[in-house]
Amino acid sequence: PGFIEVVRALVARTGCDPRGIELEITESTLLGRGEETEQVLAALCAMGFRISIDDFGTGYSNLAYLQRYPIHGLKIDRSFLHALDRTTPIAELILAMCKMLGVETVAEGVETEAQLDWLRAHGCREYQGFLVSPAVPLQEFERAFVPRTVARPALADAGNDVPPAGR
Repeated sequence: PGFIEVVRALVARTGCDPRGIELEITESTLLGRGEETEQVLAALCAMGFRISIDDFGTGYSNLAYLQRYPIHGLKIDRSFLHALDRTTPIAELILAMCKMLGVETVAEGVETEAQLDWLRAHGCREYQGFLVSPAVPLQEFERAFVPRTVARPALADAGNDVPPAGR
């Protein structure tokens, strides 16, 4: 309750452009929440946010929600890349389905050049994982990627109004 109002307040306070932000929701969160989730996602999309499903393929995948909810992207779970010899058909199916639905695909857990080569050969243009960089502390990320012209306090304070997740 109140999540949309908190997000609107953050956008207003920080002046960020929601069109440049993609929000991730885990597949398991979509299940069993129905109309309430649909309304929240629709409101976020109306503000300009993009919505992506995280850990796709690891829960109780329900293909119906890909049509029901305003989804812009899927993140293929790392488990499909770590065992490509066994999971190749499933990974290929997910990539093909995303292409057919016009949904962007991000591969999680890319650790080797061979995995990256396979993804590129199958049309996956976005990926994340240790091949790119291990997880880094906020300060190290800011030093490497945040331009000096960005007000650091606004970036650091952006999450202060967000209530803890209630799971």
